[in-house]
Amino acid sequence: TMAIQAAVDGLPGTLSDLFELTVRDGMEDDLIQAGAVDKLKQLFENNALDEAAQLRALKALRNLAVASESRRDRLMNDGVAELCLRILESTSYQGDVRAKAADALKELCTGDHKAAVDRRKDKVVDLGGMAKLVLCLKENEPEVLQGSAAGCLWKIAFGKESRKDLLVSSGALPHLVRMVSSGGSEEMVKQAAGTLHTTSATSQNRKRAVLEAGGLEALMAIMNNNTSTDVVKQAAGALLNICSRDNNFNTVINTCASGLIRCWEDLAGTRAALAPLFEVLARNTNDAGREKLRDLELHKRLIPMMKSTSAEERPVACAATVAHLIGHIENHPDLKADEPMFQLFEDCLKRAFRGEAIFGITYPPMVPLQGLMRLAINDDNKGLIARINLPTVIDVMDADVSTPRSSNDSCHEAAVKIITSVIFAANLTAEQRARVRRVLQATKEDGRNDEVKRQAGLGLFNLDNQESRRTKSVKKPPAAVAAAGEAEGDAGHVMLSYPWAHQKTMLLVKDWLEEEGYKVWMDINEMSGSILEAMADAVEQSACIIVCMSSEYKESNACRTEGEYAYRLKKPIVPVRPTPYSPQGWLGALIGNSLYYDITATANQGNGALAKQDIGTKDAFLHQVKKYVRPAAGAKPKASSNQASVSGTAATATATTTSTASKLTPGEEQLAKQLADVQNSLKTLESRLERQDQLLEAIRDRSGGGGCCVVS
Repeated sequence: TMAIQAAVDGLPGTLSDLFELTVRDGMEDDLIQAGAVDKLKQLFENNALDEAAQLRALKALRNLAVASESRRDRLMNDGVAELCLRILESTSYQGDVRAKAADALKELCTGDHKAAVDRRKDKVVDLGGMAKLVLCLKENEPEVLQGSAAGCLWKIAFGKESRKDLLVSSGALPHLVRMVSSGGSEEMVKQAAGTLHTTSATSQNRKRAVLEAGGLEALMAIMNNNTSTDVVKQAAGALLNICSRDNNFNTVINTCASGLIRCWEDLAGTRAALAPLFEVLARNTNDAGREKLRDLELHKRLIPMMKSTSAEERPVACAATVAHLIGHIENHPDLKADEPMFQLFEDCLKRAFRGEAIFGITYPPMVPLQGLMRLAINDDNKGLIARINLPTVIDVMDADVSTPRSSNDSCHEAAVKIITSVIFAANLTAEQRARVRRVLQATKEDGRNDEVKRQAGLGLFNLDNQESRRTKSVKKPPAAVAAAGEAEGDAGHVMLSYPWAHQKTMLLVKDWLEEEGYKVWMDINEMSGSILEAMADAVEQSACIIVCMSSEYKESNACRTEGEYAYRLKKPIVPVRPTPYSPQGWLGALIGNSLYYDITATANQGNGALAKQDIGTKDAFLHQVKKYVRPAAGAKPKASSNQASVSGTAATATATTTSTASKLTPGEEQLAKQLADVQNSLKTLESRLERQDQLLEAIRDRSGGGGCCVVS
């Protein structure tokens, strides 16, 4: 006690002794009681300290606040925050002294008691601390001060939305982004990245502000170039927050996926931060983004982590990422989806809805639900999902349909898609079927949105369809199917069955058919409500079905409903292929050895016009359709814009030739001759198509059902 009093009374000469006492455990309260805080403040007010002494005094004040809520409150009440802010805004102090003032202020804003911490942070804000700290981020300030000020802002902003909003409105973001991009000290970059991480959480407006300040580019550059575990961890967290704004998932994948994987390989300490980012990217990107991640073999790096029990390796996030990348692919060589994987999702889902952690991490329900939704696309997985996960998914739906509409629509949609997918292939028990029917009926009547209602309707339709197979035969289609070798089929309409992603291409196919006078049924707006019944009627009344053979078709519950119902009714199926794709699973069985018509050039062209190299394919396709259905009685084929132009010219030329043959100019005579040649060529082409058709039929007969034949 005498030594403490002597150190306080002897200031500033005893400053070294006092500092040494502050680093000893158990001395802090006695030093405060002896008046150390007031003495140190007085020394600053009297300008009685040189730079080295100023640094030591500020370190002593910080040490007095460490590890005690009551001491932090005492120092705050004794005016230490005001002292630190005066030092921060005064350029008469050196940069390292002002940095130590920011460190002391940061310690005052630290603690475990949330209410007490928020009171101290709010007091700093009320004293103008946020604005004064932002001024310390300017480029002309020393790096050490910029880093300490950023760290203090990070601490103050954390925990309350209004403080994060104030940080943005105070103009901090451009400075923070510049600091991240500067290539400066590791500590400064870490503190800036951490502040961006905290600021970008939850609020869409703040995410937008970070993006507008150039945050996305700066953070992606860190992933490609930085080798600091601490910096990468904070940058990954900030990227996780902001990439969802404006759907920047593909941008992140295309720009820094390789860098992210490098960090995963080289900086093992970053995996806890990178795994959730990988999961969000894989879940929300498109097929091209997932393909790039597969090409980089991300899934191979994550599969070993799926069986870990370490929170640092994030087994749930790793399993969900793998599910999104390859879980839907049948017989994928890198993944054997076994019981432990589905049990992991089951445990996570149960805990998520109770708000409990698994392996130390609390996940939102949509992480396991959407992972299961992706796995449910693969028929090989449906039995495991039905046995292990379906009861809990139904429990989720049971709870969800009775809760307010504020519950998560994404979870609701994922759950109903899992149930609808499982119906196709899993052998459900009578009890499961009854529970599924009840929850789907409730969802169809009071779903959160049109997509949820549509999926519930699809599930009910397929349940009914399966049950009718067990109890009664299918009603005979209204029109018999023409034999494959007949020159002309039956009356009726052509139905187009396609996934939404290929609507533009299929609208062009619709035009081709209507130009020939066919009646065409095409769902332009996605099915919901009574439109589902309209789809069933359309299949039943159709003379043939045009199937858009693609990965999107195979993965769509709606398309599978149409395709399998058409197959069950023994409807002729004519596949068209808009992208390179080899049908697998149920779609491969549906297509069988049917001829398919490759129109990838037209689809890739993307302008709604027929590609030159697909002209022959179009003609062969129309000739195939003609076998199963004839144009509507009395219908006159509609000419396409090109045909109309040619035929209009021909009609004009013919009329001119007839009425004023003697007045034709040499140029007009040449045009008339060319048109006559075109007509003769068309007759020759028709004859060749007849012969080509005979050849194709012979090829199909000789193939003996051994796969698809392509026409292109």
